[in-house]
Amino acid sequence: MSSSSLIEKRIKLEELVSNTEICNPSTELSIYDLMVKARVDYDRKLETGLDEILTAFESKGKDTSDLSSEMKIKSELLQWRNLYGHAPAYIFVVNFDPMNKNHTQHIFSGRTDRDCVGKSISNPELIDEICSIAYEDNAILVKSDGIIHATNVHLINLNPHDIPNNRDPSHINFYSHYGFKQHVHTRHFSSLAASYHLPELIVYTLSEAGFIRRFSGGKITFSTLNREESLVNLPPPEVV
Repeated sequence: MSSSSLIEKRIKLEELVSNTEICNPSTELSIYDLMVKARVDYDRKLETGLDEILTAFESKGKDTSDLSSEMKIKSELLQWRNLYGHAPAYIFVVNFDPMNKNHTQHIFSGRTDRDCVGKSISNPELIDEICSIAYEDNAILVKSDGIIHATNVHLINLNPHDIPNNRDPSHINFYSHYGFKQHVHTRHFSSLAASYHLPELIVYTLSEAGFIRRFSGGKITFSTLNREESLVNLPPPEVV
């Protein structure tokens, strides 16, 4: 998804969070902006990397007998794969309460030694560090006051099959059963289940494809993928 589209979708998210009492709207919008920032930076670096490769190819075309040009192209391609082969991705768990046993039983491990821990998610000085975490694994926990509690946290004991009133998965693709319009992986199923098992939490994801989703109450309540959230409330099909 293009960076410009993500920015345009922010208006819709603003309307949504302004009418909810679960989380502080500014915290949610700060998280959205961080995810967009990570994606914008990635797209920019990707474009620069591709330009460098094209330049190398042009150089090779001017002198096909020059083996050093061929090696340069291969080197550029290898570097490109290492740098940009993994797009930024996130899970943000918002409204996390470290004193709530129901919350803590669904997390495992994580880091509390980073500079960003104990600071507000809206702190502009944290942008670079938070963006770098987009290339690591697992979730970032954010408390109700917007303070980061931990990073790189595993979400555990969460089963999307426990979510009621969904479509019969035997009739359609498994991911469509939960309202997704495209194939998704563990990151999104864990986030969806977390929002169901812990209904006072809001969970955000940024996929490697560049889509941002908001989960609440076991449902997709916001998605930058057009019309995706509207699938959530469809009734299950009749069993024939």
